[in-house]
Amino acid sequence: IRSLGNVTLHANTAGKSISESASSVIQANTLTATANSGIALTGTGNTVSSFNATNAATGAIQLTDTAATLTVTGVTASGTLNNVTLNMPGT
Repeated sequence: IRSLGNVTLHANTAGKSISESASSVIQANTLTATANSGIALTGTGNTVSSFNATNAATGAIQLTDTAATLTVTGVTASGTLNNVTLNMPGT
């Protein structure tokens, strides 16, 4: 996904999650992700300036981001296994 603007990803139905492969790329000004059972955006080419995530039930929130600066505008992780990991290699 490549955008000069904002990207919003939703997987709000019970048991649904958001994930990407290691070679995937998300390039966006603002990335908003909302899921029920985890968010795993660990592609090595992700470049996001601003991040907001909500996970409603089980599962973690994970983001790998290569941008020089990342602004986290909000993270909500409810339920079980609700750890949050932000990986910024090279910064």
